[in-house]
Amino acid sequence: MIVTRRSRLAGFAVVLSLAMISSPGEAEEQRTDEADRQLQARRLLELAQELYLQENWLDSGEAFLAAYDAAPVPAVLFNAGQAFRRGGDCDRSLECFRRYVAEDEAMRGDAAVRSALTAVGPSPGEADSCRAVERISRAIFQAHHPAAEDLKAYKLPPRTLPRVEGSHEQDWIDACKSGKEACSNFEVAGPMTEAVLVGNIAIRTGKQLLWNGENMRFTNSDEANEYVNPPARQGWATAI
Repeated sequence: MIVTRRSRLAGFAVVLSLAMISSPGEAEEQRTDEADRQLQARRLLELAQELYLQENWLDSGEAFLAAYDAAPVPAVLFNAGQAFRRGGDCDRSLECFRRYVAEDEAMRGDAAVRSALTAVGPSPGEADSCRAVERISRAIFQAHHPAAEDLKAYKLPPRTLPRVEGSHEQDWIDACKSGKEACSNFEVAGPMTEAVLVGNIAIRTGKQLLWNGENMRFTNSDEANEYVNPPARQGWATAI
């Protein structure tokens, strides 16, 4: 998001300013401390995202807040608020949203976000808090994605590609009998399946991989290549 980039640049400007008025030894120490904080924040963000994907909402929210404490980027407060909202802790979610808007200039200037926040009393009850965080969450999302509402009026283009009648298996049999090209022939299904399997290997290894399709090998991971053509279990080997 643009706001995240601005926040990071602002923090970087502060580090540069401090370095200019500090001695070389002090500046180097400050750069080291800043690098350590950024590394800690990145690790906490990865943990928070992993917990979020596991639907461990409350622990995810705590991890997002810890990441914000390590490197204060306002957008992380919004992530924390979303995690607490999904976990049913509406009071914590409301607190995070309020802090996020207070620290983010673009959000403070958005009329819909301001309206959603001012509609909440200083000490709302649990039900009011939950209704409020839903409204605030939608307002913030729409402020970041102004075109989202336009998508509702979008109409799909007319269909030009043939559709499978019945099942893909029957479509393949019909192609064999008639000589016509199947809807999902091997020229289509092969690369699509390859992309899915390569993605599965990336998930399994947890690495960013570089794939050479022509040679059917990863160029930057021997570990990933072990999954490309793994040895078959005893009794299941095929001779080609």
